[in-house]
Amino acid sequence: MHFNVFSEDFLNKWLTPNDLENYHSLNDKKIKAGMNWLSAINTSSYKRYDIMWDKLKEKCTECMETNCQRDYDWIRNNSELIKDDESPFHKLNEGYKRIKFANKEIGKEGIERVKNYHVCKKKCYEKINLMNSILSRKYSSFSYDFSVCFVLCRGKPIDKENVLSDCYSDCMIKFSYQLPQIEYYITTIFEQMMKEYEKSMFEIPKADMMHPYRFREREFTPDLWNKYL
Repeated sequence: MHFNVFSEDFLNKWLTPNDLENYHSLNDKKIKAGMNWLSAINTSSYKRYDIMWDKLKEKCTECMETNCQRDYDWIRNNSELIKDDESPFHKLNEGYKRIKFANKEIGKEGIERVKNYHVCKKKCYEKINLMNSILSRKYSSFSYDFSVCFVLCRGKPIDKENVLSDCYSDCMIKFSYQLPQIEYYITTIFEQMMKEYEKSMFEIPKADMMHPYRFREREFTPDLWNKYL
C-alpha cells in the first residue's frame, strides 16, 4: 500500500482550507490528510466510548445507592463535618473537613461504617476503574507502536525525499485497522460488564471477576471493517 490509495477525492475530504494553505507538496498533503483521517476515526471511537462510560457511571451510581447508601446515611445522621485546621492539607484546601462523631461509642461503630462504605464504593467503581485501565493500556500500546513505525521508516536506507512518505502512508493504513480493533475489544468488555451489573454480580472476588476480560481477541474480519471504518 502506498500513496496511490490516497486519491484526489481523499485529499478533498480530509484536508481543511487551512491545510491547503500550509501544505504545498503532494506528499505533505497526503500525509496531513492521512493524519486527519486517523484522527477522525479516533474521535468517532471516543464519542462511542463516552456513551459507554456514561452508562457505566450510571451503573456505578445505582450500585452505590443499592449497596452503600445505608452506611452513608448512618454516617451522615451520626456525625458532623468540621473544619480541620490541624490537618496538613488545610492550607492547600481551606474547605478541608473531617468527620466527628458525638462520642466514643458511636465513633467505634462509625469507624467501621466508614471503612465499609469505602470498601463498598471501591467495589461499585471497580468495573469502571478496570475499563479505564484497559483503555489506557490499549491506547498506550497503540501510540507506542505507531510511533515506532514512523521511527523505523526514518531509519531505513531509502530516498527520504520521495520514498519516505510512502513508508509513512503504509504506517497510517496499517494502524487505521488497529483503532477499530481496539474499539471492538472495548465494546465486548463493556457488554460483559453491563451483563454483570444486570445480574448484580457485586460480591464476586476480583480474581474471579477478571477472567472474562482475558479472552482471545476476535480476528478482525471484513464484517468488522465495514462496521468501524
